[in-house]
Parts: sequence; C-alpha cells; structure tokens
Amino acid sequence: MGTVELVENGMATVVFNRHEACGSCRACTPLEGEKKMSVVLKNTPGARVGDRVTVELRGGTMLSATAIAYGIPLLMLILGAVLGEWLRGRYGISEIYTALIAIGSAAMGYGILRLLNPVFSRKGRFSPEIRDIIRDEL
Repeated sequence: MGTVELVENGMATVVFNRHEACGSCRACTPLEGEKKMSVVLKNTPGARVGDRVTVELRGGTMLSATAIAYGIPLLMLILGAVLGEWLRGRYGISEIYTALIAIGSAAMGYGILRLLNPVFSRKGRFSPEIRDIIRDEL
C-alpha cells in the first residue's frame, strides 16, 4: 500500500515504504535515505493526492517479465559460448577468447533489453497499476 503524492496528466506518483525484501534493487526511485520509494503509475481509478492505494503487477505479467529479463541474456550467453567454441575448433582460438565472446554476448543481451525498454514501457504491459483506492470512512 502506498500514498499518492502527486497527480498530473493522468499519472500518479505513489510513495511506498521500502521493505527489507527490496534490498538494493533500485527498480523504483528511492527517497529520504532509501527508506521510501516512489513509482509513477497510470491513474486509472482517479486517485487524488493523499489517497492510500494498493498497487499490483499481474501474476502472468511478472512471470513474463522475469522470463524476458533472464532469458534474453542467458540465450545470448549460450549463443556466444557456441560461437566461441565453433571459432575455437575452426581457428584454434584460446579458451579465454571463447569465454570472453560468451560474456560479451550476454552483455549484448542486456543491451538488447535496454533498447527494448522504451517499447515495453510504451505498451505498459509490464507496469504495475493502481488497483484500489483505500479511503478512510469517518
């Protein structure tokens, strides 16, 4: 559960208390000595400044995002290792170069993810969303 701090242009900035489970992830913007974090979310339910809200990332979305985040670099690492081994067999390059090609390919996988990030952001498929507004009853 978080608190809406700012609303503008159909977006809401929601501030959360950081939990120990967050560790040093840095996926969200840390505030106030990293005890709080903020996330800018689409304000579909019409939350107002000061509202407490619940936020969720759909289960299937989380699984897909994890598969992409780990799968692309892993696939690139494997392809780099196969390419390195082929080059080693064909041209007799050292094993160290095979390892460097594999590691470089994994780094390229992270670069691909970085390039694809704007596409994923624009589609909004992997973005958390405000699910409910919690208003205190007096």
